Amino acid sequence: MKKSSKKKKRAHPEVPSVSVDVWSDFYFQKPEILIAFSIFIIVCVVYILLPCKMFYFDGLMYAAIVEARDANWKSRLPWANHLSFNYYGHAFWRFFQWLGFKADGYRALQTMNALFSAAVVGLFYLFIRKLTEKRYVAIIFSFLLAFSYSFWYRAVDAQVYPPSVFWLCVTLILLWSFMRLPSLSKVVAISVATGLSILAHQGNIFFLPAVAYGIIYSGKAKLKNLLLFAVLSGLIVGIPYIRVLAYHERTLADPATGEIVLNKTTIKNSFNWLRGNANDYTPDDDKYVNQYWAPDPKHLLTNFKTVINAMWYTGQYGYGSSTKTGKIMMAVSGLIFILLAIFLFIRQKTYKKQKELFIVFAIWWVSYMAFVSWFNPGNPDYWYHHWIPILALFACSFSDFMNSENYALSVRRIVAGVLMGAIAVIPAVNFKDAILPISKIENNENYMRSLWIKENVVSGGIIIISGIGWSNPQKVYIPAFSGVKPIAFDLLFVFMPKVQGLATLRNQLEILTSQGTPVYALSEIFSKETEEGLKQWNVSMDEIKEVFDRYDLKNVSDYKDGMKLNRVIPKPGGAAYFRNSALTQYNAGNFSGAIKYFTSIPTQSRYFFDYKVMGYCFLRMNNIPEAVKNWKIAASMNPGDKELAETLRHYGQ
Repeated sequence: MKKSSKKKKRAHPEVPSVSVDVWSDFYFQKPEILIAFSIFIIVCVVYILLPCKMFYFDGLMYAAIVEARDANWKSRLPWANHLSFNYYGHAFWRFFQWLGFKADGYRALQTMNALFSAAVVGLFYLFIRKLTEKRYVAIIFSFLLAFSYSFWYRAVDAQVYPPSVFWLCVTLILLWSFMRLPSLSKVVAISVATGLSILAHQGNIFFLPAVAYGIIYSGKAKLKNLLLFAVLSGLIVGIPYIRVLAYHERTLADPATGEIVLNKTTIKNSFNWLRGNANDYTPDDDKYVNQYWAPDPKHLLTNFKTVINAMWYTGQYGYGSSTKTGKIMMAVSGLIFILLAIFLFIRQKTYKKQKELFIVFAIWWVSYMAFVSWFNPGNPDYWYHHWIPILALFACSFSDFMNSENYALSVRRIVAGVLMGAIAVIPAVNFKDAILPISKIENNENYMRSLWIKENVVSGGIIIISGIGWSNPQKVYIPAFSGVKPIAFDLLFVFMPKVQGLATLRNQLEILTSQGTPVYALSEIFSKETEEGLKQWNVSMDEIKEVFDRYDLKNVSDYKDGMKLNRVIPKPGGAAYFRNSALTQYNAGNFSGAIKYFTSIPTQSRYFFDYKVMGYCFLRMNNIPEAVKNWKIAASMNPGDKELAETLRHYGQ
């Protein structure tokens, strides 16, 4: 039998499939992780060693909340524009206490912000390292970000921005990676990071168009991914906000029934709260109460200049001590830096090579510019996080230039030297003119004045201030550092009509001094500046002085600028004087003497409290009919006093 002439075909070996690890952008060798961690530690230590002592108005309010200083601190945890910040701060403060550190709320917030900011710098190093593959470029630009003016300033203060910038940085890096290597798991990660960034600050909602573009750009299951992103991020943001609106602020509760409903009134009330108009729940009032809303096309230019101010300190905040030399150095540095950045960006065609990052940044910039030109324009706080993609793109341009063979090595070195000189000026001047001055407590006049007050008052007392002009920060400085609580003119007349405000001030003084509460007043309440400020509420200085005519102002101490701290003492013959004397007699057990002083108070000046205590005096004197008579008058003046109602029931009335 003949063998078949057909030859068997040799089987070709199968080509092994190559799987792409979609998370490969986040794999780094051990040396890079160590460098990033070292940068984090170095930057964090610098931040913590130079905390801001120019305590910011809002920061003091947040500090009081996070350390549970006030009885109603839980009700103040959620803040419309940055819902999660106080929760972060309170948790961090609790952690401090658990570790045994007795730091106050402000210091806890400063340390937390230092950690968040240093973490951003560490992540930024790894991001630049991945973009450029140049270690020295990543190190230089990471430290430049760390010691740019606004980034450094907010890292050492107790303001709300560092947690927001951290989550935004995470979102940006995840989105950049997703556009290169898309995956479902990255959509989930982006959704979580985006949601957390919006909870950290409402302004981050304007990064959503960039995220939407990035998901569409990937081209892979874009509708499915968009839907998943919308649902996940919407739940992360929506659930906390709805809970706050429904059960905390109660803006979703119908004013008539108290039930949670969606109607025109509850939606409008909720919107007012979301845009920062807390307690302005007036359905017939559509005006913007929040003074930061300032729509004007000219602010488009304002914000371009503000981005520059976020990098180079020029004294725009009023904190620090900007010098003429520093301004000149910053102007030269800024000019060189900006011109080189634009030239290299165009020359090296970075807009093509880093297309994903550039388009994401451009979309974010346009949407954010439209918003910030409408809300609080000219504030570097709203722009300093944009330096993350700006510096990333510049780092890519610079790295490509240094690798280019189109330029002689000597030219590249000269350009690099000029750029490094411009960069070196930035942290040096920022430190000398801004960060160092605000780290010295003696430069904070409000704080030093608060310490002077503390040294000369009885803890737990009350102090009267104007709250106008330079006195405005004292509303938060005094309760934070002086051990007394302020009554400020501006808060009386902002929330009350003139007549009601004056009556409230008069009644508060009478009640407090009658009860023996130490009451003080700063002489600035009678100053020309206060007189001018009161005119906005049609209140005259004569009307203020009339309230205080019933009291002697006994000088306790003089401040170095001549301001006087006075003790407010009722004049003999006034209602407060008689009430204070009556309570002194009552506490001493001299009930007939107490009755004598109580009845000396003019009838029109008596409070339910006076009749209530007179009833107890007569009870101790076994004169029950007179006791019941006075209790009835007190009950008619204050029907809600349950203790008084029970006393009357007990005695058969």
